[in-house]
Amino acid sequence: MPAPTSERAELPTQAAVDAAGINLDLEAARLVLTLLSGFIGRGHSKSRDKVNQMVHGLVACCRVEGVRDGLPVLVDPARWERA
Repeated sequence: MPAPTSERAELPTQAAVDAAGINLDLEAARLVLTLLSGFIGRGHSKSRDKVNQMVHGLVACCRVEGVRDGLPVLVDPARWERA
C-alpha cells in the first residue's frame, strides 16, 4: 500500500491539475481530492476489497447524469464560492 500523502503533494500546482484533466481551480481540486480520499478510505475493513468497492461505486455515481423536469441539473458555481 502506498504511503499517505497530502493534497498539496498530489496536486502541487495548477499545472498539475490541468495535466490531470481536472476542470477545477487548484483549491477546489484539492478540496475534492481530500473529500473523496476520506470517503473512499472510510471504514473498518481488514482487507482492501472495500476500498476497491468504494472506488467503483463512486465512479458509477459520477457517471449518472442528473435530470430534473427533463432538463440537466446545473449547479451554480457561485453557490460554492467561499465567503
